[in-house]
Amino acid sequence: MTAISADVDGSDVHEIRENHQLLSVRAAALLRLAVVGLMAGAMVLGTGMHEWFAQSVLLVIYGAGAIWVAVLAFRKGTSAAHPTTQTVVAVVDVTAICVFELLSDGGYTPLAVMVLLALLVVLEVSARRAAAILAVSAVAFTAVVVFDPVMLPDLGWAKTIFVCALFAFLCCTVLAVVATQQRHLGEIERLSASRRALLADTMTAFDDERRQLSESLHDGPLQLVMAARFDISEAAKASTDDRLHRALSSLREVIGRMREATFLLHPAVLDQAGLAEAAQKLASITENRSGIDISAEVDYPVRSSVDPLVFAVMRELVSNVERHSGAAQARIELRAVERVCRLDVVDDGVGISPETLSRRLAEGHIGIASHRTRVEAAGGRMTFIPTAVGTHVRVELPLLQ
Repeated sequence: MTAISADVDGSDVHEIRENHQLLSVRAAALLRLAVVGLMAGAMVLGTGMHEWFAQSVLLVIYGAGAIWVAVLAFRKGTSAAHPTTQTVVAVVDVTAICVFELLSDGGYTPLAVMVLLALLVVLEVSARRAAAILAVSAVAFTAVVVFDPVMLPDLGWAKTIFVCALFAFLCCTVLAVVATQQRHLGEIERLSASRRALLADTMTAFDDERRQLSESLHDGPLQLVMAARFDISEAAKASTDDRLHRALSSLREVIGRMREATFLLHPAVLDQAGLAEAAQKLASITENRSGIDISAEVDYPVRSSVDPLVFAVMRELVSNVERHSGAAQARIELRAVERVCRLDVVDDGVGISPETLSRRLAEGHIGIASHRTRVEAAGGRMTFIPTAVGTHVRVELPLLQ
């Protein structure tokens, strides 16, 4: 099984921005290689042979840099999208193309290469960096056109100013595109944050309802059934009627089931004995009900304000194992490691794929996604760890007093 995000719709805010940046960087890396090729063509077709040596040296250096950036962009775990890296790459782009123009004796073909600067900026993810690059490009383009030994005498001042205005318009258009893309990304992030907050609020309200239902069930129906059991037990002592004994047996089973239900809704043992005991009891109850061999390995001698959240996540993960995994064995591991609560739920079932998670979310099953949201809101993380068979989910939360 491959490592996948528990938030199946990919709406994690940090991941959205990172993925967008990485895709933009990779596309720009490929375009940069094409720019090197176009610069080589401009050298051959638009400059004299006496200029080729210096321009060839520049193209070799710039081409090697472009290849290195492309390799870095497509490498797993790349840092190519880091703002500092992108700023350095942008400076190199501007410098290389401007120097290429300066190394020529003028003409239209080398000047056309400078238009490529604006096209490279289209894929920028930072409007501020794009504005800086385009401003430098516009100034450089204007200076080159004005001091070009071919263009100004050939076109005259009016047409030269018009050409500079066209390039400035191109730069403004590119900047507008970059700013629009950045604004759209910001909207996506805000919508994602709103969705995450809504999920967290929904699950908090859901937990409150579970607690109230558990208390109502324990203080009302369960007490009445226990009283009925006591009365029937007293009557059965003085009677040989098998129906009383069968009724007593049924009542004992009902009481056991109701106690399990109140525990799963909200375990009183969590408040009384702590998370470690609650984990052991959850494993025992689920094993008895499902027939899955579930063990609990617990080394958690602390109490923390995150314990109710950890138990809620544990309950959801174990419920998924019971209902969906088809596993024969499962394991709950709960440990306190360097002020971090680490929960691992492992099973040997059919595993789970991103498509399955997406389908369940589309069907309205928000359990895993909502719990991941709550975990991250508490400063933790939930990850699916690659495993050959079954599923391994790890939850880590900082321990708070």
